Amino acid sequence: MKKISILLSVFFTTLFAFSAHAGDNLGDHPSEIAVKIIDQDKNGTNFRAAPAGEVKKVIAFSDENSRKNVGIVLDSPANNGWFKVSLANSEEGYLHYSVLGACTIVTELKKEPYEGAKTISVKTNTPVYLEEAPVIFSGSTAFLKLSFYRAGKREFAYANYNMLSGDANCGHGKHPKYR
Repeated sequence: MKKISILLSVFFTTLFAFSAHAGDNLGDHPSEIAVKIIDQDKNGTNFRAAPAGEVKKVIAFSDENSRKNVGIVLDSPANNGWFKVSLANSEEGYLHYSVLGACTIVTELKKEPYEGAKTISVKTNTPVYLEEAPVIFSGSTAFLKLSFYRAGKREFAYANYNMLSGDANCGHGKHPKYR
């Protein structure tokens, strides 16, 4: 009986320690990475019920509050370029990668999707664009594949939750793949 008690104690201590560590690694929103809607369509952005599915609503181009701090839901993989997202009001739906971007809040992005990877230098507040690749997990840290421009050349990198802002204004244009 004593052995079972000790084993259960070790199991639950390990489980709670891992859960706490995973939450710390993913910040205040352990299930999301903050991005923003960068769609330049003056008619608004289609917010869908499913990937390429029915339009739940159109987010107005002028609705800045709904266009920023969109959370990519990390427990749902990208589906042919469609990300499950949560709006600021917690409403969930789908947006295509081509209408999503963020601004860097760091001066280095990762060359590969893992901690300890070599880095690429960028300026703080650089506009970055999401790519259609799914969210990539390395341990308990989630990474997004991004593209950005430096010296007129399109480059690719990876970022985790604490490298991006979905609130800042850094001058996005139309997604590079759709220009």
